[in-house]
Amino acid sequence: MNKCPSCRLPIGSKRCRAMEKLVESIKVECKNKKFGCTELIAYHMIETKHEETCPYISCFCPLSSCDYVNSSKNLYEHFSNDHASYSTLFTYDTPFYVGVIMSQRHIFLQERNEGVIFILNHDISWEERRFGVDCIGPKSFENAFAYILNATCGETYMSIEDAPYVFTSWQQHIPGMFRLSITSKLPIYIGRISIQVCIRKAPPNFRRHHWPITWIGANSLNDR
Repeated sequence: MNKCPSCRLPIGSKRCRAMEKLVESIKVECKNKKFGCTELIAYHMIETKHEETCPYISCFCPLSSCDYVNSSKNLYEHFSNDHASYSTLFTYDTPFYVGVIMSQRHIFLQERNEGVIFILNHDISWEERRFGVDCIGPKSFENAFAYILNATCGETYMSIEDAPYVFTSWQQHIPGMFRLSITSKLPIYIGRISIQVCIRKAPPNFRRHHWPITWIGANSLNDR
């Protein structure tokens, strides 16, 4: 079956090259122009390439009580100015601790210099407490960051390294299959858990890999 050389969709046996050239010449504005995008896109490409990865794609404030929508850059500035009391500030490649109590389902984290918003998710079941990290941003952020979560209980050291899931519109959810898990058999299951978090920019060609690790015999995180 013949395919259109412009959009690759199937066509009949007859072609109109003049019409094909006309379609190729049509340029339209990105739907994210109102958020700052100045790209002019070939009409036949608008829904296949650019708008999937546009850095100005609309991102929604993760606070359920706020209806702010804008580009990721403007959203980060909004969150820093209007919701600073809801977030914990951190710096890339610098480990920090977050205390999580039983009733907390998520904690907002914001990078000091670039303002990127991350969320530490927390879920509780009868057998374990689970933790994972999400990110608010455009699709281009997928595999752009990596995180490590650590926790200790006596001589048991638990750690996971992974890439955060990226959302433009985030909602509270249960951490995915690969996450840091604190089983109900450990004394720290009840009450406030201190989680060490380290978020960094991922190296080129980084891909989600899920490395759950448990070490026995570590007296503290500082020993690692």
